[in-house]
Amino acid sequence: MSQNTSDDIRQIIKKAKDDEKEAKTAADIVNDATSDMIPQRTQNDQSQNNH
Repeated sequence: MSQNTSDDIRQIIKKAKDDEKEAKTAADIVNDATSDMIPQRTQNDQSQNNH
């Protein structure tokens, strides 16, 4: 097993934090897209039911 220096550990922590930020950003994009789609889908369902 290799010995990690404090610089290595700092880099690992920074990468983990960056990865977490990217994951949150991706989740936000998906959530925004989904919430934008839901009212549309409800409207479409209602218009189909009215015909």
